[in-house]
Amino acid sequence: MLHGATPYAEAWDTVAGLGLGTPTERILKDHAVCYPAMFADSALEPLYPDRLAEDFLALTIPGRALSAHPPAIWAPRLVSVLSGAAEGRPAPPASRIARSMTVLTAAAAPGRWPHVGVILDQILTTSPHLARTAGNDALMALAQVDRSCTDTLAAVVATLPAPGHDGDLGEGAAAMVRRLTLRLIRESTDISVRAAVRAELVEYVIDAGQDVMATEESRGDP
Repeated sequence: MLHGATPYAEAWDTVAGLGLGTPTERILKDHAVCYPAMFADSALEPLYPDRLAEDFLALTIPGRALSAHPPAIWAPRLVSVLSGAAEGRPAPPASRIARSMTVLTAAAAPGRWPHVGVILDQILTTSPHLARTAGNDALMALAQVDRSCTDTLAAVVATLPAPGHDGDLGEGAAAMVRRLTLRLIRESTDISVRAAVRAELVEYVIDAGQDVMATEESRGDP
C-alpha cells in the first residue's frame, strides 16, 4: 500500500532491507498470491480500491479502539521506513514518499482514522521535509488532518518554497499556510503576530491564484 507496484528488483531491495526475518523471495511470492502483479516484471501490487487499502493500513497501525482486529507491532517502524522518516537509512525515491504520504493523509482525513493522524504527526515532527517532497496533493490533504499540532504545522511550512518559487506546490503551500495561520490567530493574543501571519497567508493565497480568497483574508480581523 505504502510502497506500491515497482520493478521486481526494486521491490526485492526494499523488502530485503526491512529485516523482517522472513526470506525475501517468500514474502514477494506470498504477496503476489493475494495481490497479483499487473506486469510480469513488477511486484508489491497494492490493494485496490485505494480507500480499502487505507482502511486496511489503519487497522494495522496501533492506536485505534477496534479490538477485533489486533494491530501489528511492526507497523509503525514499517511506516517510518517506507515514508522516508527512518533515521540511518537511505531516502526512498520521491515517488514512493509521495505515495506513502498520500495514503497516510487520506487515511487520516476527517471522519476516517484519527490514530493515523497521530503517527503522521510524529513522522512530520522529525522529518517535516517529507510533506514538501510528497507534493501538492499530499500537502492539500495534510492541511485537513485534525491531529497535526501547531509545532508540526510550523515545521512543515518552514520547508515550503516562498511564494513565486515553485508553482507546482502553490495550492498545497497555501492550504498549509492557511491551516497554520488560523491556528496561530486562534492561539495568539498578540495583534502584531496575528497581522503578520495573515499578511504572509495573503501572499501564498495570491501565489496560488486564489484572488477572491486573498481579498477575503486581507480583510480579516488580525
